Amino acid sequence: MTQCSCKTEWSGLVECHCVSCHQSFSTDRNFEDHRTGDYDTGRRCYTADELATLTLQPSGRLRFKASPQKNGRVVWVSWSEDREWVADD
Repeated sequence: MTQCSCKTEWSGLVECHCVSCHQSFSTDRNFEDHRTGDYDTGRRCYTADELATLTLQPSGRLRFKASPQKNGRVVWVSWSEDREWVADD
């Protein structure tokens, strides 16, 4: 079990937690995609509101979905990880 200074705990090899914005992500790819900006001028984390409205281009699908966990945490998942979410095709 790993714990952040914000007291969020997680386990597993692929789940990621950002120590800057304290949001959790189901994969390292989702973690990387929650950052925006140029490396030379500075990068930042997307806010939860921004994550909820980011879309994949050109399909227009939402990029992330907040997935509430039993312990009260929220983990951001990609649309391809949630079969019920994908079923809207």
